Amino acid sequence: GRLVLMCYARVDGSGCMAAAHRGLPSKPFEVEERQSHQLAELQWSPAQLFHTGSVRRLEVERLGAKHFVVCFNVGLNSIVACSLGAVEVDAYSEHSAVTWSPFRPPLELGAGRLVAVTVTSGGRFSACHL
Repeated sequence: GRLVLMCYARVDGSGCMAAAHRGLPSKPFEVEERQSHQLAELQWSPAQLFHTGSVRRLEVERLGAKHFVVCFNVGLNSIVACSLGAVEVDAYSEHSAVTWSPFRPPLELGAGRLVAVTVTSGGRFSACHL
């Protein structure tokens, strides 16, 4: 199944949820197909927190089939940090259960405002901040 990842930022903790969907297309829909096609309801996993404090802005990018990076602005000093996450779909479960690995501790990049995150090659990424 295909994996859908959704991350959110809240004052009381920020995290990600994932859902598997066997019927997701392998390529984007054409405009006409989007208007006539309804996707099935997704069963979201419980949230996995990547930060327990205040997060202002975040960017998420997939690094591969299982791995992703979430970069974010932390707290009043506006420190930019990035954490690596890993999630996969259990292909043998009836409802395509999602299995999480714990987030890696955040790597603090310094003070500033997060601008963008870009995946380079080989599961690597670059984060731009001002």
